[in-house]
This record gives sequence, structure tokens and C-alpha cells, in this order.
Amino acid sequence: MQLPTSGRKPQPPRASTAVIYETRITEHGLCGCRRPRRPSRLLSEERLLTPHRQSGASRPKQPRRAFLSALASTAAALPLLHCSGPTKAPPSELDALRQRRKQAAHRRRRIIYNNDGDDALHFRQEGADISQVGFAQAPQSETVTPEAFLDIRIAPIPGTHIDSLFYCDTQSFGAFLHPSDVAEVFTNLVDRGDGGASRNITRELIAQGTSPLQLAIEFCRRNGIEIFSSVRMNDIHDGVGAVYSDAFLAQFKIDHPEYLFGAKGDKLAHGYWSGVDYAQAAVRERAFLVIEDICRRYDIDGLELDFWRHPPFFKSYAVSGKPASTEERGQMTGLLRRIRTMTEQAGLDRGRPLLVAVRVPDSVGACLSLGFDIELWLKESLFDILIGGNGVQLTPWEETVALGHAHDVPVYPCIRPAIPSRRGVGSSAESYRALAMNIWRAGADGIYTFNMFKTRDRMFRELGDPETLARLDKVYRLDAVGYSMVKQHFNADPYLRLPILSPRNPSPLQAGRTTAIPLVVGDDLQGSASRGNPPDVKLRLQVEKLANPRGLTVTINGDTLGRGSLAQGWLEYDVPPSSLKMGENRIEATPRGGLAEAPVLTDLELRIRYATEG
Repeated sequence: MQLPTSGRKPQPPRASTAVIYETRITEHGLCGCRRPRRPSRLLSEERLLTPHRQSGASRPKQPRRAFLSALASTAAALPLLHCSGPTKAPPSELDALRQRRKQAAHRRRRIIYNNDGDDALHFRQEGADISQVGFAQAPQSETVTPEAFLDIRIAPIPGTHIDSLFYCDTQSFGAFLHPSDVAEVFTNLVDRGDGGASRNITRELIAQGTSPLQLAIEFCRRNGIEIFSSVRMNDIHDGVGAVYSDAFLAQFKIDHPEYLFGAKGDKLAHGYWSGVDYAQAAVRERAFLVIEDICRRYDIDGLELDFWRHPPFFKSYAVSGKPASTEERGQMTGLLRRIRTMTEQAGLDRGRPLLVAVRVPDSVGACLSLGFDIELWLKESLFDILIGGNGVQLTPWEETVALGHAHDVPVYPCIRPAIPSRRGVGSSAESYRALAMNIWRAGADGIYTFNMFKTRDRMFRELGDPETLARLDKVYRLDAVGYSMVKQHFNADPYLRLPILSPRNPSPLQAGRTTAIPLVVGDDLQGSASRGNPPDVKLRLQVEKLANPRGLTVTINGDTLGRGSLAQGWLEYDVPPSSLKMGENRIEATPRGGLAEAPVLTDLELRIRYATEG
């Protein structure tokens, strides 16, 4: 029995950007310049610059006039946003830009580090990253300075394997932690439920003439690090029903409930009620305007369109589970075409290419079901960097790598911490190393990390070098992150082609019948042994309803393992390195007949310890 699977020239400065226009505009064609229009409504400065709710916490005690003045002076130095129609450069100039863009796409990126902006949204004392200690335990810094902000996560990056910083300051699709002409500035205080509201320093930084994104850009420029703005295309933290959700709800969504998947509290087939429907032209227009504003406003190297935050993207899918239609896929492709044209014009205007990265599920079928015609996007060169997955694999990394490389697009698979139920399993250094090793062995161009914020951790000096990893201890597992993370957002079962095994996805064993479990191992264990660094390898199976280790026969690649030891529900075997190969290994488990109850296999791990680590 096989373990089951489920298959864009600076313009004269503006006087101020302390207002925001809300528009209802239909989407125009790729080569059509957006027509001059009168905004349907002028939103008040109060709405832009102050939180619409404070989650029970008091507002920062700073005069609003001073904040408006600072925001206006900051914006005055920024280039004017203007319509983006077809590129007006000679073909030879555009071709030269595209060649430079291709070269830039293939620069070395050992690790792409995604920073989700929580260093500004949950500001803490210097060095006290919120992910290293609990919110309640980390003392808040008394003074907001650029140095204090950078010290939390960004300052430690030089000297690590992090070559690219993707800074994300999107808050629930409609708001950002930077000045904008077309979106809200998010200054709300967010209650994380463990000691009161956080300290959001966006207001203070803007009053000082900067912003989290601007500080990240300046730091990267000083240190030779590539910098992207990462835009979450459908963030739904405002709709998950958590203690912080109401604080994240954007005014855009409050004003336009007709653009959402549903009403607060609605239970959907997939996703959450606060998701925006990309079938609506106004939603696609707003997404485009936000992205264009960032590309014109900031000196970034590229733009990430994060489609893993969060599926689905069409109301029809969210409500009924019905895959995106041909029309809906065309609508999303139209948006990508507009973005590509805009970024090319922006690149021509500034004399330097602007890259586009996309993060999507690591399955062509899953992408199509969600409205992403990824193969067409590649064929039309609508993006430059492919980032696969969200830590949970649906297909072998070799296939994702081959998909990108067939179009000369570099590929960076994603690794991330596990969901709570798998936290102790998938969030260890040894587990991260194993995930990274398999990614490198698959031929990927580098590693993309998500929600892994401890830049002082040694793993950021390990994961970007397969030669270093080859000498380090590891733990290989199936479903290390937690497959249920995917299923929160869309139906991945038809596209899952890898085995999953966890307490949430157990595998019952049948007496006298063999269950086969494929496990990919990136280490060359036999080679290590021959080079004088023999590893100690142990296979551990978590089995329920098994009283005696003799009740189970286990083989690896046809070699029967000796008698295992059973303790606290884990059956452990010594494994000769010669029994394992680099790549896919076949583990088989067969219960003997006569057992009172059929055992249930709930987890598996292959532990590798080197005699001399590092």
C-alpha cells in the first residue's frame, strides 16, 4: 500500500500627499493610458492619517498638524505618479533594458529574506525581535529612531547569506506602512492578545521624514543588498477572527463591502470573508495603482507580487470552491501585463531595470485553479523570479525548478516555520537544514525564507551554502510544516503529489500488508562516510497501538533494519549509511499478523548526526 497523497523621469515634486483618492475605474487595455478622471470621492485627511480604531489602546500623543506637515514634506521630495500607457522608448532601448533585467534576475541570491513589517508594527527594544521573545515579555523601546528600528531585524543581515531583502509593509490589502497617494497609511495599534496593544511606530517614522520601507531601502543601498518591495495581493488577517483582526480591517474594505468575499462572520468554502474579489475591475485597479505608486515612489530593485497572501482571489472560488474560470484567469493575466508594462516604463525612466517576482503555489494545476496562468505568465515574460510555495510542498521541487528554468527564470522555493501543531517538528534548525538541502539538490537558485525573522540566528549563515549544509546535522520529515496550512485557503488535495504524514494525517497500517513511504534525502551519506565523516543515522517512527517493536518490520531501499527500540510511542532504528541514497528513498513498514490492533503510523523522521559537525 502506498502512503496516500491528495494529487515601471522624476517629475516636479508635489506640494503634498496628505490626501487619498478613492476611485471607481474600469480596467483599460494593456496599451491604453488611463484616462484623466475625477475622483469619485475625496477621503478625509483624518481617515488617512489616524487609525479608524485603536483596539482598546490610546492614540499616540502627537499633534496631528505636526504629523501632516511631516508627511507633506516627506512626499514633496518624491516623484509624481502618472499614468502608465505603452512604453514610448525605441525598440532598441527597450531590448537593452530587458537584457539588463535578465542579467539582474540571475544575480546571486543565496537567501531571499522576507520581512513582514512587524519590526515597525510591533516595535520593541533594540535587538528584541518579536519572534525571539513573546510580545508581553519584550520591553518596548522608549525612543523611536531609525537605528532602533533597523536593529531589530535588518542591521544583522550583512555577513549572513541573505543577499536580497523583500520588505513587506502591506496590511490587509488596503493599507501600508509608508506614505501613499492611493492607499491608507496604517497607524493602528494591534492587540496580539498577550499583554495589550503593540507599538506601531509608522506615524513616528513618517514624522521624522522616513518610513519603514525607506529605512530598509537606505540600509540595503549602504550594504550592497538587493531590496524588493513585497506586496501581499490579498492579505486577510482582518478576517480570520483573531483578537487583532478588527484593527487590521482597512477603510477601503469598510467602504466597499461589495468587493469582498462576504460579510463578517460568513463561513466560506475556502478562504475568509475579508478577501477581495479580483473579478471586480475596481479591485484590480486599486492593486495596480498601489503597486505603481510604490514603483514610482521608491528606489527599489524589484517588486514581489505575493499571491500566497492569501488565496483565493475570486469570490466564486471562495463561496463555491469552483476553480477560476477562463475569464477570471484572463483578468489576472491582464493585471500582470499592466504591471509588467508599467515596470518597464519605470525602468526606462530611471535607467535601471525593475524586476518582478511572484510567489505562487508550487503546482501548475493549483495555480490555474486559483486564477494564475503561470505557464502563460512565463511564456510572456511577465515576471523575472519565481518563488514557489509557502513552506508546504505540493510537487517535487525538481518540477518547479524545471518549470522556471525552461523559461530562463530563477526559482527560489520557500521554507517557513511550521503551524502550531507541528511547531516542534518543522521549526528546528535541523529541520530547516534538511528542507534547504533538498531545495539545493533539486537545482534551485536559492532559498526564500518566510516568517523566519531571527537574523542573528546561525541558520542565516548556513542555509545559503549547500557545502556548509552537507556537514551539518539534519532531520528529514514528511509534512514538516503542516499540510493543513494550505487547506486553510484553497483545495489543494487534487494537486498534492507528495506524501504527507503527521498526527493530523496519519496512516493506518494493515497486518501483512506493506505501506511504502518515499522520503527524499539531500545528504550524500555514503560519500560522507568515505571522506572520513561517517554519520550516525536513525529512523524514528511514531506509531500508535503498537506494544512491541517486533510487531513491525521496517526496510529502507530493500534493506531490513534490525530490531528497533520502542519508547513513548516512538520506534527507533539504527540505519547503516550504506542503506540510504541521495534522492528518494523507499521506506516500507509491514505489521506482522496476529496483532490485537492494527498500528497507526502518525509521524516519521530521519535523524542524521555527523561525527564532526561544521
